[in-house]
Amino acid sequence: MKKNLLIAVGIGLMLLGGGCRSIQTPAVSVREAIHRSELERTNRIALPLTAESRGFVLQFIRSGRNPTLERDGAIADPQAEQEYAGLLTLLGNGSLAVSNLVADQKFNATAAFKPWFPGPAVRQVIDAREDYALPVQPYAFLDAQRKHWWVFYHRQKRLTHVLITRTSPTTLER
Repeated sequence: MKKNLLIAVGIGLMLLGGGCRSIQTPAVSVREAIHRSELERTNRIALPLTAESRGFVLQFIRSGRNPTLERDGAIADPQAEQEYAGLLTLLGNGSLAVSNLVADQKFNATAAFKPWFPGPAVRQVIDAREDYALPVQPYAFLDAQRKHWWVFYHRQKRLTHVLITRTSPTTLER
């Protein structure tokens, strides 16, 4: 009898404690124009990167998307070219498949991309500019410096575009 009472109290406490916790869902929000690599959805960066788009990405990362720094050619992050050169080279190599970027069912990056994306991808991307939820969610990776989210769009198992946005809170409470 005493054992049954202890079990019932234990279950009750678990249920009570479970109802008081907040659940955090990982999500990436696409920030306002000053914090992202594209002004409009129509000028998303196509993959593979060309020499021109690679230069644009480097300028965005070096300036931190600060309009004054971009206009004056000043550099906010002098290490950007060194830190991201290998990644930009990978993104410029021919036609990229999703399997070149994502290694497993937990959405970890492949060994080639792991130096820049040490954590798993987030599949919940919130972009208020979209008229409706995308039928296929992109892969969003937080870079190793924790400065930018790299959001990779794909179609038919091929990476098609990338959006880079400065970091913001990555969880929403329900």
